[in-house]
Amino acid sequence: MHSASVNAYRPPGPPPGSGLHRYTFVLFREPPGFSLPPDASELDPSIEARRRWDPVEFAQRAGLTIVGATFYLVRSEE
Repeated sequence: MHSASVNAYRPPGPPPGSGLHRYTFVLFREPPGFSLPPDASELDPSIEARRRWDPVEFAQRAGLTIVGATFYLVRSEE
């Protein structure tokens, strides 16, 4: 088995007073030989790109199957 990270993990960091924020993890089954195209929007590490990312659309476009998902809620301690 081989695994690679597309983007580095970013810990939760909701701004003070902004209420609850949902953080989601999605697990995909990849076909043999799968790789992202070099111009894939998923390679953009910015918060703006991650904020509106659609895992279902990504799976359909990339030929992947979603096999698991989970989420947690966080609010600022301030």
